[in-house]
Amino acid sequence: MVIEQDNTVDESLTWGNNDNASYFEKVPYMVLSQYTVKGGIDKGCDIDLVFPYIKNTSSLIEAGAGYGRVVKSLLDRGYKGKIYAVERSQNLCKQISNDFKESAEVICDDIQNYVPLEKVDAVLFMWSSISEFPKSQHLKLLSHMISWLKLNGILIIETISHLLIPQNADCSSKQFYSVETEYGKVNGYLPSSDEIELVSAQLGFKVKKIPYQTETGRDRIIHILSR
Repeated sequence: MVIEQDNTVDESLTWGNNDNASYFEKVPYMVLSQYTVKGGIDKGCDIDLVFPYIKNTSSLIEAGAGYGRVVKSLLDRGYKGKIYAVERSQNLCKQISNDFKESAEVICDDIQNYVPLEKVDAVLFMWSSISEFPKSQHLKLLSHMISWLKLNGILIIETISHLLIPQNADCSSKQFYSVETEYGKVNGYLPSSDEIELVSAQLGFKVKKIPYQTETGRDRIIHILSR
């Protein structure tokens, strides 16, 4: 495995995930839904790829459930296990609760602090949600989510290619990007697959990678972490 040396200023020193919270509290869920259409994942092509690994599990946590796209995709594909949808934004939690309160347990909490009452078979961290955290927070974050798993549980992380520029990005440099919107600013860092493998190895996990293209031709990667 080759990790490229990055001699640029570490953007993670100037921002953290909590700086993005205000945007997700203000943004209408339909705006996020439109982004999934542009990105080509609105119909759940990413869930089609991960479903064989989770369809027989008895429980899972979706970390950063947003407005409920993944919950809907799971239910549409006949998932029968218990779904815990964890989302920090009260605005988005209300939307998920309105749509799926009979089908999922919606938990309005920050995934950085959340501790489940029971361990689960799988954790889904989809739609490149890891990019909303600076590189410096990835090890602690993944270690925390792994603590939610049963012994043979899996953590699934979906990312955009670190070589791409995210939709609507105002600036992008060395995997760091920022987006200015009427609802606020979002900062992000796009980890490479090598970086995810390195962090996973530090935590005692191996990684299976599934590269794919969305319906609009965007290059993305699913990482399945297991012991």
